This record gives sequence, C-alpha cells and structure tokens, in this order.
Amino acid sequence: IGIACSLILIVAMKVAALLQRVLWSNLPAQLGVSADSPLWIIAMLTATGIAVGLVIRYSPGHAGPDPATESLIGAPIA
Repeated sequence: IGIACSLILIVAMKVAALLQRVLWSNLPAQLGVSADSPLWIIAMLTATGIAVGLVIRYSPGHAGPDPATESLIGAPIA
C-alpha cells in the first residue's frame, strides 16, 4: 500500500507542476499577458472557483451534507 500511495503522490505532484507551468508561464506568455498582472491573477482565481463549483455541483454526493440545513446540536458522527 505504501508503494502505491507514494507512486500516486509522485504522479499527482508531476501533474500539479505541469499545470502550474502551463497556467502561470506558458499560457500568459502565449496570450501576451504578464503572469504577475492583477487581471491574470483574478482570472485564474475566478476560473478555479468555477471549476471547484462545478465539481461540487456535479460530483456524486455534492461535497457532503449542507451545514446550513443540518442541526447545530446533533449526535457526533462516528
């Protein structure tokens, strides 16, 4: 199990590094925008928020129960 988990982590780190390079170096350069500009930073944060919202909306379970509709005082979850 440890070897499989470490391999999954290595792959996830490689994918994260690739995404970081593409989104913060290659893509802004191709679009002629500085990666440090406030416009690019706000655009990336907005795109990330939309992506997270879509995952929550369309994934099975919808990210768990809605805390606003759950009882504030209830039995602990075991």
